[in-house]
Amino acid sequence: MSTTNLGWTSSGYKQRYYTPWGYKYTFTYQWTGDSWLIRIDKHPSYGHRRKDGDSTHRWTRHSEHYVCWTQSLRSFAQAEAVAHLWARSTDTYIATGVFPRAR
Repeated sequence: MSTTNLGWTSSGYKQRYYTPWGYKYTFTYQWTGDSWLIRIDKHPSYGHRRKDGDSTHRWTRHSEHYVCWTQSLRSFAQAEAVAHLWARSTDTYIATGVFPRAR
């Protein structure tokens, strides 16, 4: 697993993350004034798995997908940890059809 920081863009801070299974994800972290949002820019194909927001733990706004997380992410470190957890959980979902519960 590795992380490549791609830097600031007009829409937020961009980062590429490779999971232990070797899948590549790209996220844009967006500060809203009181919390970070995590936009999912790139993820592996879900293949034959369901792609709806409930199954994949994503929500959509203006055709952009975001990591579904109910608690405020007040620090960048928290947002980064949640993004990486979501990516590893998505790997598990693609492989097994079960999205692990957050602990």
